[in-house]
Amino acid sequence: MDFLAVSIAAALASIVLLFAVFVYLATTERQPYLVSWSAAWGVYAVRLGCDLWGACVQGVDVAALVVGQAAAVGSSMLLLAGTYRYVGLRPPRRVLWLVGLVTFASVVVLLAMNVPTVWVLLPSFVVQGTAHIITGAAWWRMRGAALSWTKTTAVAFIAWGVHKFDFPFLGTASAFAPLGFMLSTLLAIAVALGVLVSYFEETRRRLQTSEAKYRALFEESASVMLVVDPSDGRVVDANRRAERFYGWSRQELRSMTIFDINTLPPDQVTEAMGAARTRGQSTFAFRHRLASGEVRDVQVFSGPIPSEDRELLHTIVHDVTEQRMAERALAESEERYRSLFFDSQQPMLLVDPADVSIVEANDAASAFYGYPLDQLRRMTVADVSVDERDRVLAEAAATASQSKQVGTYRHVVSDGSTRDVEIYSTPIRFGDRTLLYTILHDVTQRAEAERELAQYRSRLEEQVEARTAELRAAMEELESANRAKDDFLTSMSHELRTPLNSVIGFAHLLGEELPGRLNQEQHKQIEMIEGSGRLLLGLVNDVLDLAKIESGQVDVRMDDVDVSATVAEILDSLRTTVADKGVVLDAVTPPGIRMRTDPRLLQQILWNLLGNAIKYTEEGFVRARVEECGDCVLFEVSDSGPGMTAEQLDAAFDKFTRFQAPGGPAGTGLGLSIAKRLTEHLGGHLEAKSTPGEGSVFTLVLPRSSSG
Repeated sequence: MDFLAVSIAAALASIVLLFAVFVYLATTERQPYLVSWSAAWGVYAVRLGCDLWGACVQGVDVAALVVGQAAAVGSSMLLLAGTYRYVGLRPPRRVLWLVGLVTFASVVVLLAMNVPTVWVLLPSFVVQGTAHIITGAAWWRMRGAALSWTKTTAVAFIAWGVHKFDFPFLGTASAFAPLGFMLSTLLAIAVALGVLVSYFEETRRRLQTSEAKYRALFEESASVMLVVDPSDGRVVDANRRAERFYGWSRQELRSMTIFDINTLPPDQVTEAMGAARTRGQSTFAFRHRLASGEVRDVQVFSGPIPSEDRELLHTIVHDVTEQRMAERALAESEERYRSLFFDSQQPMLLVDPADVSIVEANDAASAFYGYPLDQLRRMTVADVSVDERDRVLAEAAATASQSKQVGTYRHVVSDGSTRDVEIYSTPIRFGDRTLLYTILHDVTQRAEAERELAQYRSRLEEQVEARTAELRAAMEELESANRAKDDFLTSMSHELRTPLNSVIGFAHLLGEELPGRLNQEQHKQIEMIEGSGRLLLGLVNDVLDLAKIESGQVDVRMDDVDVSATVAEILDSLRTTVADKGVVLDAVTPPGIRMRTDPRLLQQILWNLLGNAIKYTEEGFVRARVEECGDCVLFEVSDSGPGMTAEQLDAAFDKFTRFQAPGGPAGTGLGLSIAKRLTEHLGGHLEAKSTPGEGSVFTLVLPRSSSG
């Protein structure tokens, strides 16, 4: 019997140790099945304590026997319930309680009947064995990474259950009882070890699965994710989306700190990481710098995650740049609206079209109507209109259904006077509500003037008709005078040019000393006569040419023209005029350029353009350039003269526009105007560009085959 007590004591010590292990796991992991298992081993230790008491007193202690068997059944039920929870099944609590109560009642009844101890123990051991075998079957069907250990645990439970069936018969034998307790203890330890190893293996498998899921969620997430060490701000890890967003590779990001990305000062970033680490704050609004140098607005969600030896921050970054821009634009829009509405000097109202109530008004509207803003907001448009309420409602409904409406109405102000107002009204949305944005213009004076104007309209029409007749007669007289002027100038062409040519010709002969020798003063006077004659002849020619153009008497005769030869001929004729100047006269004219146009008019246009450039250029260059442009020929005359201002350039082609030439008279102011009109007669266009101090460029474009 002493050996039996020692065996039970050893078994009790082992079970108490297992109880401590499972209690530790239950308190740390806080899983319901661990609580059931730890309670099972604690109750089983109570059962062994009762058996040890019975062995020590060397007799049948009814109380110890009943408590011990109840504890044994309870331990079996708790192991079964914990296993059911572990495999994800709901334990049948009512059935377990019913089995336990029935077993306990059976033991009590058998004890009361004073039957042999074997029969008293039989119900509880049958229940224990059955519960262990069912528990073993549950472990056998379990699937997971620790498959071999679940099978081992299942076999240990079934063996323990089978052993429960033989113990009531062999346990009464004094020789077998110690061995039975030792075998039961070994099976219990095997069961406990199997449960522990299976639990740890399954926990490891679940952890690996969880880590794999986290890694997949982290890597493949559509959101930008970072793992940051809050102690130094180092970026521990980054997902693929972070690579694409920031523009750095993962390796580059891992070599950086969050201070390289966040635009805030380092102390503020550190403070934010501290708040996220202590869960004081999890959402932040930052501006992050990209590899390209661009700065984006981001919303950051950050929280602590445990690591092996430290605590890290799991950070999710959302690009909200467009949202922030929209918010800023909305705020600016609202500010502009408030400025335009409330600060405007123009009376403005917001009107509800349903009942024409005034929802909002600005100070200018309050001053116009003479009511305080609070009172005006309690009024309707019908209160200030001279029209019937029904008409006002109809007008508001029509405006709400259209894009805008403009009309003139009569409103009554606070002093009872009537004002004419012109109203511009348009519907605008405020959330789910449509209001009429209304601008009022006081047009009382204009309306009165219009009414007065209507009174005189008939008389004014008569006066207009009379004045029109007078103007028509004056215009006919003017046209007649203009025709007479054109006829005079045309008829005087020969009479004016012939004597001038004679004066110039005889002056030239005198200058050549054909009639006799001249002294220096006479030479000087003769040159002045010839120069003045030529100037006067140019003036007469320009005036007569302009008169001919304006009277429509320009005779266009089309012919094939060698453009290159024509430009060379004009330049040769002009070289004597630049002999006394420091001006280089050259041309860029590719040979073989031909076109169909009026050669006489083309020469006159080019002569005027080149002569104008030479007149205003004292040094530098005057250049003519010719270029073929598809169906057109481009002539460009450029010079290094003083150039023209913007005002001079605008008036360059006007009649009688004269600019003072360096060292000489200004001229008639008709050369460019004539060139412009002749260009239009040939179907082309002439334009000029100039910069003061840098010279001028005149560009003539004529069709290769003019229609005349």
